[in-house]
Parts: sequence; structure tokens; C-alpha cells
Amino acid sequence: MKKKYFISLTLFFLILFFSDFRGVSYAQNRYIDSLLILIKNDKTDTNKVYHLNILSKEYINAGSYDSALLNAKVALQISTVIADQDVTSDLKQSIQKGIAVTYSNIGLVHWRQSEFPQALDYYLKALKIYEELGFKNKIAGMQGNIGGIYLSQGNHTKALGYYFKVLKAFEELGDKNKMATAYGGIGNIYGEQKQPIKALDYYFKALKIYEELGDENGMATWFLNIGVAYYHLKDYQKALDYYFKALKINEKLEDKNGMAYIFANFGLIYHDLAVLNQNSNKKESDLLFSKALDYYFKSLKINEEFGNKNLIAVTLGNIGSLYTNQNRSKEAEKYLLQSLKIDTAIVFLLHTEETHELLSQLYSKMGNYQKALEHYQNAMFAKDSIFNQEKNKDITRKEMNYEFEKKETALKAEKEKQDLLTAAEHKRQQLFLWFILAVAFAVAIIAIIIFRSLQITKKQKHVIEIQNKEITKQKQLVEEKNKDNADSVSYARRIQSSFLTSETYIKRYLKEYFILYKPRDVVSGDFYWIHQQGDYLYFCVADCTGHGIPGAFMSLIGMGILNEIINSKQIKETNAILDELRRIVILALNPEGAIEEGKDGMDLIFGRLNLQTKELQYSAANNSFYVSRNGELIKHKLDKMPVGKYWEFEKPFQQQTIQLETGDIIYASTDGFQDQFGGAKEQKIMSKGLEKLISRISQQNLNEQKNILEKEFMEWKGNLEQVDDVTILGIRI
Repeated sequence: MKKKYFISLTLFFLILFFSDFRGVSYAQNRYIDSLLILIKNDKTDTNKVYHLNILSKEYINAGSYDSALLNAKVALQISTVIADQDVTSDLKQSIQKGIAVTYSNIGLVHWRQSEFPQALDYYLKALKIYEELGFKNKIAGMQGNIGGIYLSQGNHTKALGYYFKVLKAFEELGDKNKMATAYGGIGNIYGEQKQPIKALDYYFKALKIYEELGDENGMATWFLNIGVAYYHLKDYQKALDYYFKALKINEKLEDKNGMAYIFANFGLIYHDLAVLNQNSNKKESDLLFSKALDYYFKSLKINEEFGNKNLIAVTLGNIGSLYTNQNRSKEAEKYLLQSLKIDTAIVFLLHTEETHELLSQLYSKMGNYQKALEHYQNAMFAKDSIFNQEKNKDITRKEMNYEFEKKETALKAEKEKQDLLTAAEHKRQQLFLWFILAVAFAVAIIAIIIFRSLQITKKQKHVIEIQNKEITKQKQLVEEKNKDNADSVSYARRIQSSFLTSETYIKRYLKEYFILYKPRDVVSGDFYWIHQQGDYLYFCVADCTGHGIPGAFMSLIGMGILNEIINSKQIKETNAILDELRRIVILALNPEGAIEEGKDGMDLIFGRLNLQTKELQYSAANNSFYVSRNGELIKHKLDKMPVGKYWEFEKPFQQQTIQLETGDIIYASTDGFQDQFGGAKEQKIMSKGLEKLISRISQQNLNEQKNILEKEFMEWKGNLEQVDDVTILGIRI
């Protein structure tokens, strides 16, 4: 019989209450649009930070985590700039509060994505600020989030400690809603510790409060948790009754996340019942297995939609376990290995142990005893790792207490010794008191004579010291400014790098490709972006207006808008995507009637490749696009206008279609390579030079092509400065 892993099936609801979660709705999308207009018109002050934080929270609720993170980091940057200015104490407190809210939002994004160490780091930062400000309700709420993180990581002792702190704080504040949440959190921990009776006691306390308040969200949460407790008590009928109560409310509220957890729990019950009937009534058992599998896949679909990695891992493991019970070995192996891959990636040790055990059982049934032994050993290793983590923490606490007590004893003895020495010294001082007074009188007369003679010298030295201090102060200001600028640029580089599509992601969908990416400065106005959706692979190579930080800021805007267009607005055609991108860029940066109407925008190539049929649709804004076939380089046409404000008028972008063949190579490039000065006559490479170079090397593998392009570029540039950012993307079909 398989094990059950419930830590994440109820944990989401702690996020829900401590973080003010709401489902996505049409009204919410309208609210986001309203916030974008407000932010565009806001001055760079605490009001803009306030609106950015609200917008970030709305994007979190909508599942748009990239957009949420981008707006949170902009809010943090503005707060940092304002905090460096000379402000009043009230304004400083408002700034600190805004920073704490930003940290909390960033922590929530990481929590939703199962990035627990990062989430804990930001929640602790927010907690420190709230403690300095003395905001009791915020302190308690943040302690609840930290407790939830520890519960996510399986650290029940720390989680329980934080939840009892939260409960005490909200009892003092008289906040019944949050008291109920704390009751539920404590109940969850007892549930994890296999104490369902004790868990039920706290769940019913939470439910009673929410029924008094008429809070349907809260009622649904604890209906589900009560059902989980009854499940552990093997009272399946009561568990189903409470699950149906929770499902009814979640369907009414259109809460997909809540429905995902309920579906998973339905699956577990029907899975158990199927196994119990497997020997006595095969027909009934098969029907129950089918129902369980249907609920598992319903839950998996929603979790994948919201990117809940730990819940995806749990559901995949349950599906694999079900197939194992049905002796469907290949399907079981497939889903268990997928679960293990996610467990390993997010360091989900508790579930990693279970998945290895399930794989060991599967391979044993298949007769593959070597693999069965390997996974059993890995399960024991994961179990030991969890045990050792807790053991090391306990040892560290004991060592710290011992050292503290030892130091405290030593300090006490030293103080007693010092008191005795002080008393003896006091007696000796009394004996010499009159002698000292006499000497002091004589010294005073001599000092007056010396003092008068030193006045002129002292005045001269004073003038020199003032001048030296001013010089030193100016030097320090310059050094601090240079350091601040360097730190800001370095931080901007980290932000931009996190937005670029990772090599790990690209390798999932492309067998052979290269990316030559050489920013002119620390950060770049160029960017590349790749996204898979269904049978299609979208890709973009773009050159934004400007270099350095202004260019990088434009690149972040571009990538953020593309993610929004593809994922949220579901626009498919490449020309329509560029039209929408241009509309949003102009709206954001060049509103009608602005005092200074700029021409900010970007030149780019945007393509959509059908991975099955090899049909390529593309639209190009001011950038050429090449396809190499059997050594022949074909240049495809473009629209001679940017994605941005255009001096003539905004006509629609065109979409072109190319039927590619196996072995074809796509080349997409910004103009940085061809505009580089160098060579014997310090001239530009030009587009023809780039085309000749690509034609010459197109028969070689793409890694070698990248190396040759980079080598040729550096040799051409020589000792001259790089004039522009360089990006070239190559993809072999």
C-alpha cells in the first residue's frame, strides 16, 4: 500500500489567509489596467511604491509571477532611492513600511514557486522592519508566513513555535479571523505528526470562528482540512462529506487552487478504496481506480497551470503509485521519475524519500532488483539527510546555550574581582587627594601661561584642519557615489540575467542552437526570449533603444510585456503580437500629450515555429532575418519600422510564413555585430560582411559557428571599443 503525502495539500490555505489571496476574475483584470494607468501618472514617490506593491500582489493572485516580481523590484528600487534622501521621520516610516510590503510580496512569489529558502529570506527581512516599526498585526502575520515556510520544509518544531506566537498575538489584538488561521496552522502541524484527533480539535475551533464571521473562504479551507483528518482516521465517508462541502464553496467562489487540493484528496480516497477492493471485487476496484485517476489528473492540470511545483511532484507521485497498484509498470515508472525530477530540483527531501521508496517497490515488482536496491538506498539517504538536518540544528542550539552560560559565568566572576579592585583603589585615591590638589593648583598656573602663548598657533591649525576635513569629505562623497553606481549596475545585471531565457529551458525544446550574447556595457539593451506553448516555440531577438541601464530597463519591459501577451492575453499570430507589443510600449513610454514625447522602442525579429510541421511564421521590425539551406543563405524581408513611436504612422506589422526543412538553420541578429568598427581601415563589418561570414561557416556545427563568430568579432574589433550590444541566435531544424 502506498504512502500518502499531505503536507502541501493543506499548506496552500495558510498562504491564502496570511497573504490575502484572491482568485483571478474579469474585475481583477480591469483593476490591474486601472493600476497601470495610476502608476504611469504617479510621481516617483511613496504613492507610486504603494501602487506598485498593490499591482505586484494582483499579479501574484493572477499567477503572473514574472510580472509580479518585476513590479516589486521596481518598487524596491524607488524606495531605496527615496530613503537615501533627507526626509522627515514620518516619511521615513512610510518608506520602511513600503519596503516591508515589497519584501513580503517577493517572498510570496518565491513561496508560490516552492523556492523556500528565498521566500524565508525575504519574509525575515520584512519581519525585521515590522519589529522596528512596532506594527503588531504585521509582525504576527509575517510570523505566520515564516511558520508556513518551515511547515513546507517539514520543520514541525519551528513551525509550531511560530504559530503559537501568532495565536497569542492575535488573541491580544482580538482579530478572530487571524486567530482562526493560527488554529488551523497548529492543526495542520498535528496532522503532519500523525495526530488527527488533536488536529481535528484545532480545525473545529477554526471552523467555528469562520462560521460566526460568515467567511466562506475560511469555511471551505477547514472543511477540507477536517476531511483530511477523517481520512487519516480511515473514516472515508466523513472525509468525503467534508470534501464535498469544501468543493461546493470553491466552485461557487471559482477558486481553482482550492479545487485542485480537493480533487487530489478525492483521488486519495478512491485510490485507497480501490486497493481495498482489489482482491474481493475487481470490477468495483477498476471503477474506483478510474475515478481516482480522473481526480488526480484534474488536480495536476490546475497545479501545472499555477506552477505549484511541490504539488505537481506530489500528484505525479500519487499517479505513479496508482499505476503501480494496477501493475501498469511503464506508466508508473514514467510518472514516478517525473515526480523525482521535481523533488530533486526543489530540494523536497520529505517527498524525495517517499518517491524513492515507491520506485524501489515498483522495480522490485518488475524484477529489476538492482534499480530497486539503488532507489531504496537513495530513500534511506534522503531520510538520513532529514534526520541529520534536525540533529545538527539541535546540537547547534545546545552548543550556543552552553557557550552563552559559560561566558555569563566568566563575566560574573570578572565583575566581582573588578569590584574588589575598585574598592581598594578608592582608598588609595583618598590618601593622595590633597597632594593631587596641590599639584593641580601649580599646574593650573603654568597652564595659563602656556595657553596664552599657544592661541595664535591653535587658530592657524584650526583653519588648516577645516580645509583638510572638507577635502576628505568631498573625497568620501565621490568614492561613495562611485560605489553606489557600481552596486546599482551590478544589481541591474543580476535582474536582467534572471529575465533572459535560461539554457536549461531552451535545451528542453531545441536539440542544436547557439546564442552569441555580448553586452557593450555591464547590462544590455539587447535581449533574447524563447517560450514554448503547445506545439509552438516562440522566439525573439530584440535591440532596444539605448545602451547600459536605460537599454536594460527597456529590455525588461519588453520581456515582461511579451510574457503577458503570450501567457495572459493568448495572442498567437506574430504580427498581432508585435502590434500589441507596440501598443503597450507606446502607452507606457510615449503617452499622447506628454511634455517630452520620446521615440523609445525596439527593433526585433519575432518567430513562431511549429515543432511538428516545421512551419515558421515570423514578423520583423527593422531587423533582417536569415535561413541557411544547403549552404545557401536566404535573407527574408522585414517591416521598416520599429516597435515603438514611429515618425510616419503606426501601420500593422506583416506576418510571413516559411516552410522549413530538416537541416535548415535560422539566424536572427541585432545590428551590433555588423555595426562594429575595426579591421585595418577601422570600418564597419556591415550586413554584407556578416552574411558572407555566416555563409562560409553554415556547414559547421552550431557550437563551432558561435566560436568562429565570436573570434572573428574580437579580431575585427581589436583594441577599439565595442560600439553596440551584440546578439545572434542560431537554431538548426
